[in-house]
Amino acid sequence: MRATDWRIQIRRTMNESDTEANTKAIDSLLNYETVKYFGAEEREAQRYDKSVARLRARQHQELQLARRAQQRPGRRSSPWR
Repeated sequence: MRATDWRIQIRRTMNESDTEANTKAIDSLLNYETVKYFGAEEREAQRYDKSVARLRARQHQELQLARRAQQRPGRRSSPWR
């Protein structure tokens, strides 16, 4: 149960990170003229890159958890422990 709860929490934060990255990208595109007028392209790119990096970190956690979960049953049933 703890692993399932932990996985749900990781999945939830991953979804939040994905939503955050998509929101920032869409916001920047919708307000393109304003971003361009104030010369904030670099700042907007950094905000987006930060959100994507957070998403990738969460995806990496999810992948690691899935790998561990797949390996555990094999270890328990293996006679060569």
